[in-house]
Amino acid sequence: ALERGEFELFYQPKLTVDDRLVGAEALLRWRHPERGLVAPSIFVPVCEDIGLIGQIGEWVLETAARQQVRWLAAGHSLKVAVNLSPRQLAGAQLLTTVQGIVQRTGCLPADIELEITESVLLGNDLHSRRVLSQLHGMGFTIAIDDFGTGYSNLAYLQRYPINTLEIDRSFVQAIGHASTLTDVIIVMCKALNLHMVAEGVERAD
Repeated sequence: ALERGEFELFYQPKLTVDDRLVGAEALLRWRHPERGLVAPSIFVPVCEDIGLIGQIGEWVLETAARQQVRWLAAGHSLKVAVNLSPRQLAGAQLLTTVQGIVQRTGCLPADIELEITESVLLGNDLHSRRVLSQLHGMGFTIAIDDFGTGYSNLAYLQRYPINTLEIDRSFVQAIGHASTLTDVIIVMCKALNLHMVAEGVERAD
């Protein structure tokens, strides 16, 4: 699929509560010639197992960065979010790869947000902390994806250079009848001066 150019990026919009477009999240899909669109939950674990996730992750980040540059040239200032897999973050070449992408594309790191999972932050991993700090120092912002569904350790919100929490859709869709946890996350984000993104908003309420 990588050799044949069958991977595609779709961009899910990020809107403010007053309906202004402020960003987008890059979503990877595989357009298989016979099976149609294949979800990442099916092919990403395979890519990780065979050691291909680094190459695919590089392609995703560079493709999203080039799209961000095109949008900016067209007058649209949008922050683009890109997922980093735990294996990418654990790799030794991530910083060199990212630096190369910035040079090749001319993208503004401040307009790229790198999303990680909570599992990456477990165990106070010194390598992950160092890499995230260096990426943050380059100007990238760091987001925690699907917050609240993993092994949440609130200490890492101050230990690591985190800018944004993406509240998992399971909490968002419970608003109206079981929203206590969502309320707690919102209060915590305000107290820590973190940006918030609500996933899975599908109705006006």
